Amino acid sequence: MAMGQVFTFTAALLSFLLMSYTALANNQSYLAIARGSSISTRDGAAPILVSPNGAFSCGFYKVATNAFTFSIWFSRSAEKTVAWTANRDAPVNGNGSRIVFQKSGSLDLLDYDGTVVWSTNTAAIHADSAALLDTGSLVIMDQGGNPLWSSFNSPTDTLLPSQSMAKNTRLVSASAKGLLSSGFYTFYFDSNYTSSLIYNRKNEISATYWPTHNRSWANNGNRNQYCGLDSKGAFVAGDQLKFEASDLGDDIMRRLTLDYDGNLRMYSLNMMTGSWSISGMLLARLCEIHGLCGRNSLCRYTPDPECSCLEGFEVTQPSDWSKGCKRKTNSVASNDFIFTELPGTDFWGYELNYNMSMPLQKCIKMCLEDGDCQAKKFKFGYFLTSALTLLAVEVTLIFIGFWVLHKWERRPEPTDVGSMIIYGQFCRFSYRELQEVTNCFHEEMGRGGSGVVYKGVLSDERKVAVKKLSDMIQGEQEFRSELSVIGRIYHMNVVVQGEGEVEVEMAVGHYAKTLKKKLASKDQSWLLEFVDCRLSGEFDYVQAAMMLKIAVSCVEEERGRRPNMSYVVETLLPLVE
Repeated sequence: MAMGQVFTFTAALLSFLLMSYTALANNQSYLAIARGSSISTRDGAAPILVSPNGAFSCGFYKVATNAFTFSIWFSRSAEKTVAWTANRDAPVNGNGSRIVFQKSGSLDLLDYDGTVVWSTNTAAIHADSAALLDTGSLVIMDQGGNPLWSSFNSPTDTLLPSQSMAKNTRLVSASAKGLLSSGFYTFYFDSNYTSSLIYNRKNEISATYWPTHNRSWANNGNRNQYCGLDSKGAFVAGDQLKFEASDLGDDIMRRLTLDYDGNLRMYSLNMMTGSWSISGMLLARLCEIHGLCGRNSLCRYTPDPECSCLEGFEVTQPSDWSKGCKRKTNSVASNDFIFTELPGTDFWGYELNYNMSMPLQKCIKMCLEDGDCQAKKFKFGYFLTSALTLLAVEVTLIFIGFWVLHKWERRPEPTDVGSMIIYGQFCRFSYRELQEVTNCFHEEMGRGGSGVVYKGVLSDERKVAVKKLSDMIQGEQEFRSELSVIGRIYHMNVVVQGEGEVEVEMAVGHYAKTLKKKLASKDQSWLLEFVDCRLSGEFDYVQAAMMLKIAVSCVEEERGRRPNMSYVVETLLPLVE
């Protein structure tokens, strides 16, 4: 070796040793926690413990703005991937929560108010310190360095190399991508040393969706009593389950995780980029995972798994297909329920019972004869819903009818003098009665400004003129004003006297001309002939003349010269005041 190369190698070695010493000095406080120690969330975001090889860190992991868990994560992972969590379903408050290694030997996680959220319960076994090993295991040790408690014995959703699962141990998936809280899937190694994947969601039937066949063999003494992931990337279970990483070999950091979607996957870490890649999975056909698409849905490969709803159903929550599909409301309303064939479809896990393949008609007959058949329940539910809806409509209409009748009977009666006179002298007629009186408005007598006048005969042989309005644009107040004016005119006893049957238009025209002449004269004594004699001449002659003048103008032969009712009312109201 040349002198220059030796110098370069020596310099590099010294630099490496210096860096290693500096790193060891800086991390000395991260190697172990002694009894009586207490670390708070207020002390900062730095790890509480770091493994000697620097691969793992342990401390407070931020899951929300002010919520933390006590977790172990991969130090060299770019996304700070969590491998284990003490309190995954009960985060502590970031304002003063702390991890305390009690003098009694128990490692406790306390919330801000002092409540113990999690504990190793090692107070009675002479615990002395807590440390994070190179394997990623958090351990409680005695004075001799012997482990008394290990996080490897209570995994969350991840297994690390050299971490094994004993009987009755389980992995529980996260509830969603990026969250730490417990989800709906469990990888379980039972007391018979048999591994299985279980789907367990609230309000749904718990189901084992892997393995798909029965493998509950008796323990013959030759089976492994543990399952786990070795350092080369092979996962082996006691029931001869085995699958390997695609990059099988040493010197690769791996993890086995039960993901939130229910599949068991093996991941390998790229030490250069800090990113993870999938190097193996238990279920290659994802549609076999129970609950992936949820109830009343189909899972198809196109080529990736894709969820869709059955006919007559719609997705419950588009962002989460695991909640399945619900029946469309318009489908319920229209009683749209049919039986249909779905070739190549398996409802395993959601069926109420299991039967071998059979013809469609036989399947329909079996369903309709079964008390739990949804089609049978659907028809009864539709009938009940329709009956209740009809009953509700009928009751509503009855209440509305009574309310209208009550309002009609309590309607306010007109109180002005003219209206009272009119209502006292005339009767009300319904539209049907007016149809009978006028023979369905058969004989037309003339046309006015707002309608047609028809001839009618009452039941007592009295002849009447009925005006059928063509435009109802005037309000109630104006109508009552008209009644008031007519009543005042009637009270003044303005009458037409004659003998025999005289045409209405001729009689009106004759007396209109007579009144016009008298109104033009200065002598007003003639008004006594038109005013009720009971007034004994005590009335306002100007008012009486004005009212007669308006009455004459209302029967002008030319329609355009007749005043409208607004003008009549505006003219008479000052006289009343």
